[in-house]
Amino acid sequence: TSCSERLVSGGQLVWNHINKIGGLVFAVVRKPILNAVEKALNETVTMILNDPKFLTGKIVDLFG
Repeated sequence: TSCSERLVSGGQLVWNHINKIGGLVFAVVRKPILNAVEKALNETVTMILNDPKFLTGKIVDLFG
């Protein structure tokens, strides 16, 4: 194998390792982010359902 081939395969190994670590970090971080997003969406939907004026007001803001 030439020097450049070894560099490429070495780089690929390092890259695979970074991807694995990144995947683990992402899996750990993703759960609280998803929970927070879901909670915010639920609160927004609940607010809209509880207050019809909120929704019509937003539509007026958008198209007014």
